[in-house]
Amino acid sequence: MLLTFFGCMPTLLNAAYPFAGEERDGRKTLPLKISKQKRFMKKWVVLWATLVGSTTTFGQITITDADMPEVNDVFNISVASDFTNVDPSQTGANYTWDFSFLTYATQRQDEYVPPSDAPIAYEWFFNNPLAPAYMASYATIGDDIDIFGFLTMTNNFQFFQNDADEYEMVGFGANINGIPAPVRYNPKDVIYQFPMNYGNIDSSYAEYTLGVPGIGDYSQYIWRNNEVDGWGELTLPLGTFPTLRVKTELNLIDSLDLDTLGFPLGLTRPTTIEYKWLGVETGVPLLTITESFGVITNVEYQDFFVGVEEVLGDEAFAAYPNPANTYLSIAFQEAPNGTIQLLDLEGRAIVTLPLRPNAKNYRINTSTLANGTYVLRFTSKEGVGMRKVVVAH
Repeated sequence: MLLTFFGCMPTLLNAAYPFAGEERDGRKTLPLKISKQKRFMKKWVVLWATLVGSTTTFGQITITDADMPEVNDVFNISVASDFTNVDPSQTGANYTWDFSFLTYATQRQDEYVPPSDAPIAYEWFFNNPLAPAYMASYATIGDDIDIFGFLTMTNNFQFFQNDADEYEMVGFGANINGIPAPVRYNPKDVIYQFPMNYGNIDSSYAEYTLGVPGIGDYSQYIWRNNEVDGWGELTLPLGTFPTLRVKTELNLIDSLDLDTLGFPLGLTRPTTIEYKWLGVETGVPLLTITESFGVITNVEYQDFFVGVEEVLGDEAFAAYPNPANTYLSIAFQEAPNGTIQLLDLEGRAIVTLPLRPNAKNYRINTSTLANGTYVLRFTSKEGVGMRKVVVAH
């Protein structure tokens, strides 16, 4: 039971980018964070042009607090299904990383909510003007945990503070066996220091102690070392982005002081390496690769969000030419029974095609559409199929 406790506590309490579960409440959106997509429209025309052979290049960027999440942002995250060809070791100045081959096993949506959405017991600790050092900019909501009925953790919130100097986790709150337990990091867990430029190196230390009713005190000690070891262009299934690469070395010690023993038990965890690619106004990392003992344990990236429907394979239908100039042809293997839509990157339906009985071939007039990237979406009772489509006149 003790080992189970040690294994489960860090999952909830040490996540700098939470929501380890899958998609929530069946919500479906299109790429990147929702609240900032209007800002992205001009950038997307340039970024996606690289997919069709553009010679567009990006200069070195600087990451600041303006590039972190904002309240009510929602991010579409895919967890990769296969790490075979993933190699995070290559980096440097003006480097090109190509991870366009990634495919997802699961998807989720990470949402950043106002601190006022948290239970009132947490607000006093993280939304209190009398304690400005711990005033959170926003919070994220974690999944409930039940460890064989021995320990339940519900109403899980993680609180973050973002300012011109630092992006940090200030604490968390959870109902431990039904009792609200807000906990502040002291010192706070500084995730990034700003401004962030290629070659920057920084480190931080954080710790917290959580009283677990009927068990004792659980503490965690965190050493974080960051190095911005690369800049350049990152290509994902979603597109190509100017980026900074940050290598983070995490060393953690867990300690449990049991009421029945009267002395603490410590566990030093293996060093974890996180490779994170940060972009301008992309909020959370575009790509995160996690490594332990030299073995990749997780790969997740910002992506189009399909949702809970079954994904139709490439054989279901084809769309050509791509890029399209005056028209886009759509050819189905079988006469479709569903909905065909062309969406912009804000998820708005630009074109909806009426279906014809027994027809397998359709055409969309693209001559009047603005240059840029769109999503062709076919939805039926069998599932959903999506294709990225570029319009270029």
